[in-house]
Amino acid sequence: MIVRGRLFDGAMDDGDRLVLCRAALRRCRHGDGDLVSALETLRRALPFPGGSHHHRHEDPHLAAKRRLRAEAVVVVAEMCAGDPAAPALVVALPLLGSISRDADHHRLFLDRFGHPDPRVRAAAALGLVRLNLYAYPPPIHEPLLDLLDDDPAAHVRASVARILWLVDRPYGRPASGLPRRLLTVALHDPDPGVRAAAFDEIERYCRLGNAFACEHMSLIGRSPAHPPPSGPYQEPVAPPDDDPWAPPKR
Repeated sequence: MIVRGRLFDGAMDDGDRLVLCRAALRRCRHGDGDLVSALETLRRALPFPGGSHHHRHEDPHLAAKRRLRAEAVVVVAEMCAGDPAAPALVVALPLLGSISRDADHHRLFLDRFGHPDPRVRAAAALGLVRLNLYAYPPPIHEPLLDLLDDDPAAHVRASVARILWLVDRPYGRPASGLPRRLLTVALHDPDPGVRAAAFDEIERYCRLGNAFACEHMSLIGRSPAHPPPSGPYQEPVAPPDDDPWAPPKR
């Protein structure tokens, strides 16, 4: 089922992608065969509208793409709410975060923060952060910080450290208090990989103009790779105002 390599690097047209996605969704819906393969195919082939708002609405496949995406949200959400094997959840949770615009889906991710497999917990954290970019669920800082502080798996703690800046609005905002929590992790986490991830994120906040992060770089034995911006703060990532999956504006 899964198609790899150059086929996804521009060789497939939208019609081919729609056929692949429909076949993958049938497998996901009925639980036939290798769910991980079907989810990977869906993740890679699902056709996201591209280009300007004007050009997207000239796309002859746009209506079919939107219907397919809506079906994919339902199927993948049902899978995340069910009891599939951990490898399927590892793919399904980030995928749902990418394609859903339903803020209520945040509960599906939070429910997996207690999953026994650390790969699933890390995937749930990533999915929740992706959902947060468009859907605006209730504040997600504290559940993520609980994982950062208390999860027994170093892989999960490091994963959370690397994505925390994306939950700040504006992204990595200069006044954020999250670098204080990251500094505690950078100085005291028992795992060197987690400490390194927290170090990197403090440096990111410094580059984005966070004064606390810049002032404390010396405590962790680093100097900023780039000086903080001297002019007015500018968004490092454009805010997601133009949702490619939004219905046409009238």
